[in-house]
Amino acid sequence: MKYFILLCLVFASTASLTQNNVHLYNTEQFICESKHYPNEHFTIQVAFPSDYQAKNNYPIVYLLDSDTSFGLTKGIVDLLLAGKEIRPIIIVGIAYNKDLRTWWVNRSRDFIPTLDTLSNFGKKWPKAGKADTFANFISNDLMPTIRNKYHVNEAETGIIGFSFGGLFASYVLFTNPDLFNKYVIISPLTQWDNRLISKLENSYKQNNNTLDKSIYIALSSLDSPALVNTPTLELIESINTKAYLNLKIEYKTNVGDTHYSGYPKGIIDGLKFVYPPKD
Repeated sequence: MKYFILLCLVFASTASLTQNNVHLYNTEQFICESKHYPNEHFTIQVAFPSDYQAKNNYPIVYLLDSDTSFGLTKGIVDLLLAGKEIRPIIIVGIAYNKDLRTWWVNRSRDFIPTLDTLSNFGKKWPKAGKADTFANFISNDLMPTIRNKYHVNEAETGIIGFSFGGLFASYVLFTNPDLFNKYVIISPLTQWDNRLISKLENSYKQNNNTLDKSIYIALSSLDSPALVNTPTLELIESINTKAYLNLKIEYKTNVGDTHYSGYPKGIIDGLKFVYPPKD
């Protein structure tokens, strides 16, 4: 009899775990549809600062890969705010809310700007090349929705992008520069399509002397030299050589970290650089 009762308790506990989702304090989510994705929708995950007041205007930080990074980023922001190391921000995570395989396929589709026909990249990512569509979704559908729902400081709109997300952030920096003002770019795959981003940066410079942005780029010493570190360091050198007006840029190579373990450190240091506390 005791065994039966214990067994029931075990199954009851298991059932309660499967039926109740974890809820993060000071968060909400909603569905955002778009004509750019007629057969899909995005789950938008929003995290507010602990002292959030609806009457105040806040910087909005758009987080890519929110399916896997929303909880991580919210925790980091909460700790940095507790230590008064950044100013209050609202995180807006863009999630697919699908299984891991679908998330992987969709992120490569949406974050990658072109098909890479000059390397094995293109064979591995046959659905790549929709970054412009994704940028249009953010600009035309998501951002107006966020402005209608919350009090937004549009002059401090930022993005956090990692890996292919870092490639996307770098891409819009030079092709759609009005979209964001603050950039946290972590381990970007800048070798993509024979260094497409470097070509775009050179084209941008031909018509622009100003790059009024705050940019933080994080690399990891154990990451791929060919795919990430070498082309990114050369991109940074090119940007600094051109001496854009009003540009604030900083980068760091996290020693001993891999492509993945350097991600949280990039979020921490990046947010501290682009959203320092106000005096």
